[in-house]
Amino acid sequence: MRKLSARFTLYVPALIVGVVWTLWWLPMAIYNFGIIPELPLPALLFNQMGVAAMCAFVYRHTRSGFFVLVMQIVFNATILVFPVTPEVGGPATYRAFALTYFTAATALFLVFGPRSLMSQRKRGEETVGLHSELRRKAA
Repeated sequence: MRKLSARFTLYVPALIVGVVWTLWWLPMAIYNFGIIPELPLPALLFNQMGVAAMCAFVYRHTRSGFFVLVMQIVFNATILVFPVTPEVGGPATYRAFALTYFTAATALFLVFGPRSLMSQRKRGEETVGLHSELRRKAA
């Protein structure tokens, strides 16, 4: 992911990870084994790309695996609690959910871009973020 994000914006490697995740889930989705039954495959692709993009965005802006974990738990709970699965809400509801999540993740990248959401302050010519300041103090 780091090598790809050096060449592209972080959004592109996140989408590639989403495609890989979809390929990982594809056999299980086709055979309805160990996964939510009757997942529409195109919606699964958009869902996985949205999840990967959201994970990349949250990690990039917080540098915290804990926040990504919490976001994943909330996302998984959302799918189980609200009637968005194809077996409960129908395939159209799941498609709408997947496209909405993908659109929200894309919008975050478009609005906030690659800049960090962590507090920053200027010192002379350079901008020092919270993490680099903590690293400097630890050294």
